[in-house]
Amino acid sequence: MESGDNSYLSLAVAISTLLISILATNITSQLRYRQLLLEKTTNELRLKTTLDTAVDGIITIDHKGLIQEFNKAAVTIFGWQEEEVIGKNISTLMPQSYEEKHDDYLLDFNKTGLKKAIGRNQEPPSIT
Repeated sequence: MESGDNSYLSLAVAISTLLISILATNITSQLRYRQLLLEKTTNELRLKTTLDTAVDGIITIDHKGLIQEFNKAAVTIFGWQEEEVIGKNISTLMPQSYEEKHDDYLLDFNKTGLKKAIGRNQEPPSIT
């Protein structure tokens, strides 16, 4: 009977050790998750603050051309409030002659990855 008692005791110790290890791993992962979430939130706040205090108009778009960010300088430049343009196509802010071209450039970029308009100055030529 003694060996039977020892095997139950060994099994109980092994299961307890396993459960404590799982609990410790879970707590550690939760703490790491909270730390990463705090870092992400801090970085997003820092970026938003930087965008809002920039003197240049900064507009970010997603791969479909939909406006994601519209800083305060862009509000001053374009006269639109941020809530009015978020989620709209960037071509809304362009002269009509550029609207269709931009959408075509964006489609080409999404298909091929070639930068035909992105990263280039798209200002109309100056009239002399």
